[in-house]
Amino acid sequence: MNFLLNEVTKYRRDLHQIPEVGFKEFKTQKYIMNTLKNMGYSPNTICETGVYVYIPGIKKECIAFRADIDALAIQEENNCTFSSKHSGFMHACGHDGHTAALLAFAKYLTTKAEQNYSILLIFQPAEEGPGGAKFICETGILEKFHVKEIYSFHLFPDLEEGTISTKAGPFFAQATEFDCKVIGKGGHGGMPQKTNDPLIPFTKIIDSYQSIISRNLSPFNAGVITVGKISGGTARNIISNSIDFYGTIRAYSQEDTELIIKRMKEIHNGIEIAFDIKVIDEFR
Repeated sequence: MNFLLNEVTKYRRDLHQIPEVGFKEFKTQKYIMNTLKNMGYSPNTICETGVYVYIPGIKKECIAFRADIDALAIQEENNCTFSSKHSGFMHACGHDGHTAALLAFAKYLTTKAEQNYSILLIFQPAEEGPGGAKFICETGILEKFHVKEIYSFHLFPDLEEGTISTKAGPFFAQATEFDCKVIGKGGHGGMPQKTNDPLIPFTKIIDSYQSIISRNLSPFNAGVITVGKISGGTARNIISNSIDFYGTIRAYSQEDTELIIKRMKEIHNGIEIAFDIKVIDEFR
């Protein structure tokens, strides 16, 4: 496998320079398609910006290998020679490495004889949102190619180089995104009595979230609620009409995810009554 070191390094550095967010991975898709064609494959597009390659084996039963290809809307501050050429976007979550590894695996397979099982390579768009894996599954590709198992991995810089970590059962949490809006009544900051400031109930909502994990989930079950983006207001002396906030939920079971969402909605309903405001929420 040492012969692939130069290739996988090149793939990763090339991809790192062209980060694109979910369902906009057009340059990334083109790079993957051209690289696979140069290896002798006939790649296909899927879900607009994704790519897949089917490699028939002796058996129809198929093993799939999947990599995510999208990046994040983050400004890169590195000064390396292969830093992002797309201002405001960066491969900050390692998907360039995942894609490079799957391309290297595809290259490795060209050196092997016909495999016992058929192989499906999936380059999945939109892992960071809005849920590219769901759309891949909905195409029916897994049924079409009789996929019995699917494998993936995630780079983790805290592990020593050369180490692979795995375990039985769930390894990574499932993620749920939420968009929320707290609607009050805006006005002049010097006359708050004529307004219904949405900022106050917003802070109570965030504070109340903290008890969901610690007091509603079993201590043996892990979960996370993160609010990563907040938007509201136009000037320092004006009370805003509304506050928008966005975040993610992570849990290891569907039951825990549903419990967290249920408690969040109950908190929203209670805050609506307590502060005479409106909370709009969307979970996906």
